[in-house]
Amino acid sequence: MKKLIAALLAAALFCSLAVFPAGASFPDITDEKTAQAVGTLQMLGVVNGLPGGTFNPEGILTRSQFCKMTIVAMGKESSVALYKTRTIFPDAPGTYWASGYINLAASTSVDSGSTRIIRGYPDGTFRPEASIQFDMAVTILMRVLGYGDSDVGMIWPDGYLNTAAEIGLTDGLALSPTSELTRAQAALLFSNLLKTGTKSGASSYLSTISSTLVEDVILISNSATAADGTTGAIQVVGGSEGIYKTVNPAPDSLIGLRGTLALDNKGRALTFLPSSASTQKNFVLNAAAGTYLTCSDGTRLAVSGSTPVYVDGEAGTYSGVWINLSAGTSGTAYYSAAGTLEYLVFTTASSDLNAAVILRGTSFSGNPFVSLFALPTGTYRILKNSSEVTASELRQYDVATYNPDTKTFSVSDLRITGIYENAYPNVDSPSKVTVMGCELAVLPGATDGLSGFKIGDTVTLLLTSSHKVAGALSPDVLRATSVGLVKSVSTSGAEVQLLSGITASGKADMQEYAASQLTGQLVTVGSLRVGYLTLSRLSEQTTESSLDLNTRRLGSISLAENVRLLEKVGNGAVSEISFDDLVQTSIPASKILSAGYDSTGRVNYVLLNDVTGDRYTYGFFLYTPNKTETEVDKDYNSTIAVQTLGGTSEALATGAMFTDGEPGGIAGTIDGKLAAYVSLTPITGIRRSAFSTDSSGTVTVLAGGYLFRVASDVPCYLKSTDSWGNLTRARGFSDNLTVYYDKLPSAGGKIRLIVAN
Repeated sequence: MKKLIAALLAAALFCSLAVFPAGASFPDITDEKTAQAVGTLQMLGVVNGLPGGTFNPEGILTRSQFCKMTIVAMGKESSVALYKTRTIFPDAPGTYWASGYINLAASTSVDSGSTRIIRGYPDGTFRPEASIQFDMAVTILMRVLGYGDSDVGMIWPDGYLNTAAEIGLTDGLALSPTSELTRAQAALLFSNLLKTGTKSGASSYLSTISSTLVEDVILISNSATAADGTTGAIQVVGGSEGIYKTVNPAPDSLIGLRGTLALDNKGRALTFLPSSASTQKNFVLNAAAGTYLTCSDGTRLAVSGSTPVYVDGEAGTYSGVWINLSAGTSGTAYYSAAGTLEYLVFTTASSDLNAAVILRGTSFSGNPFVSLFALPTGTYRILKNSSEVTASELRQYDVATYNPDTKTFSVSDLRITGIYENAYPNVDSPSKVTVMGCELAVLPGATDGLSGFKIGDTVTLLLTSSHKVAGALSPDVLRATSVGLVKSVSTSGAEVQLLSGITASGKADMQEYAASQLTGQLVTVGSLRVGYLTLSRLSEQTTESSLDLNTRRLGSISLAENVRLLEKVGNGAVSEISFDDLVQTSIPASKILSAGYDSTGRVNYVLLNDVTGDRYTYGFFLYTPNKTETEVDKDYNSTIAVQTLGGTSEALATGAMFTDGEPGGIAGTIDGKLAAYVSLTPITGIRRSAFSTDSSGTVTVLAGGYLFRVASDVPCYLKSTDSWGNLTRARGFSDNLTVYYDKLPSAGGKIRLIVAN
């Protein structure tokens, strides 16, 4: 009876992958490396889970179970049936579930013919139900790699264990020889096997069991559709791109990882082996900004705009997608061995794709979403506009979606009011609608609300945080004013990036001169007829409150987690900035042009007036007086430019006088005139050792008794060769540097120009 029970348990452990859902990962594996190793072996068919959906990582393996894993890893499972009728070991007869695997392993040579993958005990038994020990497991896999007794020495197990350590087979496994091997440890050992080179010279064992290796790729989806319509395929990008059908499903634990894809002789994905050279950080997103992410645990991740980002399998760059990332989204950051952020992977909440709820009441307490989403009572986070809130901060017509992975409700008060321009495929049951030139996906629950509107009507759309339409209201009930940054505008057309992340487009209902004054400016956006936008420059009105960067408050009012910081100089174009661009800890009220607020009362954008100094182009002045004697505008009859890294800047019209060759910076208006200029102050005799770089990549220099931040794009002039370069080149060029600053650090100043003498 004990043998029967053991056989049934073993069969449950190693039967078809059907015992665990395709694409699933195991909830009882908490270690990332183990999860990755198990994922690789799941695809290869070497391991699968228990009927209850767990893996039991601490469970002890038997000799027969390990034997089966070895045969499957070698790709020899198709030959097992031929060996099942034989009896090599009396305690593993043909009726025993693993007899075919045991007999095949005992009959397979790995060298000239004398060494078999497995051997029995001196008494002729195999003892299939005995626990597999570390020394036994390592010996078996060393033989799979082609090593025999003569290669490692005749002292067992020392010879095998020592050689295994030398070639990397036992990396990450510090076990005593007689330790019983757990399922998790076996997964790591087999994962190492695939990476390890063979005795015959193959670079990895994986290369010997696959037809083709596709290296240095990122697995971004396990639910892609192949060219022939097969679902459940995997998609990879990076070193090469493609969609591949799989032999066995790829689990979620492999999504987002960089590594090597192994294909069989039919071009199917055999398995995916993650690279061991990278590390990862899993997080839940609270807020995204232009140069960083804020995680739910309060940490911040610095991100450059060019960082590759994959959202639900779609590739992009951070600068192009951050505005559409929703609070509560699950993300993973992947770093190189040197600690550099290589790419980000996000998985949006599945409920956001097909379900949202709209709050219809006027006051709320507790957690109103638990009953609306029909969820059991529990601990859930409520994030509104990326800030964690209580029910008292919820408002009528707020829209919520739910992320079951992070147990987070993401609440949005995003709305857009405009002319209903189009519906696809029809007005009665639209899956997409167009308002103000922006095509928006419609959630199934929103179709009833939209049914009361026809093309040409003015409608207010209620949006999720990822800009899907959750509902529609008459503007008499709720009207939204949209604020955005004009990307381009003329009488023939305009494109406006709304601060909510939506891009509005259409013909501009204005004269040419009025349109020319709006490029790069903040405007309010609306529409009064199909295909047209109405744009009005946002009025700028200084506040009476200063901005405290330590407490993240404008006066007494908190900044929203997803607050947008904007800056301009005079009548120049508005640019987005981040908190990292600000050196000072407080911005006076006189430097704040305007601010906006969300429905919780938090500040959701601040427009600053010439605070960072980063809107200027720095270099040496190139002044051309009296541009022309027939200049119509006598106040702007000269030009000023700067010689800088990359050449000469755009010449700006000016009526001021400058000294040619003086160091400084200039900023222009939207119509090509000088908005403002900065004179720079030198500090001489700076050694290259005075510079330092912190963990975030920020460069500082100790000069004149002050610790200055060095501008990220600081131009460096190499005096003796009359050429320009970056900071690295300047420091390598000379140990006698002159640095130029615009203001002292306490006033937000930075090093803007460096001369290598």
